[in-house]
Amino acid sequence: MVLGDQVYAKITAINLYGSSLTSVPGDGAAVVFLPESPIKFANNPAITAATQIGLTWKEGINDGGRPVLDFRIWFDQGTSIYTILVVVTNEPGT
Repeated sequence: MVLGDQVYAKITAINLYGSSLTSVPGDGAAVVFLPESPIKFANNPAITAATQIGLTWKEGINDGGRPVLDFRIWFDQGTSIYTILVVVTNEPGT
């Protein structure tokens, strides 16, 4: 099985007396996984200035079987209400 493949399942019910007949196959679903969170997220003082924040990070080890499309950086000023600061498009191969 490969990520993105269609998979189908059947089900039986079992009680003290035995098993039911097997159901008809379900509608099918694609095997998908979410990517892991980025790692090593940090401020890079060498590129941080009065008008820009130099943030760096690395992709998580597992991308869930598909390339990561973008990264969304959220920020908060101590209110626990996070807002999107920027969306960074991930260009394949970079």
